[in-house]
Amino acid sequence: MYCLNVGGLAIEQAVANAFLEAVTPAAVEAMRLTVEQLQSNHDAALSQWRLEVERMRYEAERAERRYRMVEPGIPWSRAAWRRNGRTVCAI
Repeated sequence: MYCLNVGGLAIEQAVANAFLEAVTPAAVEAMRLTVEQLQSNHDAALSQWRLEVERMRYEAERAERRYRMVEPGIPWSRAAWRRNGRTVCAI
């Protein structure tokens, strides 16, 4: 009768190494795809914010042009513009 003595740590290390060798390529690919998706979402959100800033800048310039077109001699005209401006800004 032969008795085989194998340490459990050696078997555990061999199994862990085999598992990591099999799983690592898939994990790296999954991480790469996740990073690409996050970057794409970030770029899309940044693009939306830039468009919003551009739209708000246009609205501010437009309001300034309207304000400068008001006749300085007609006080009710400026008051009406201010009322309308508050309404627009409140939106």
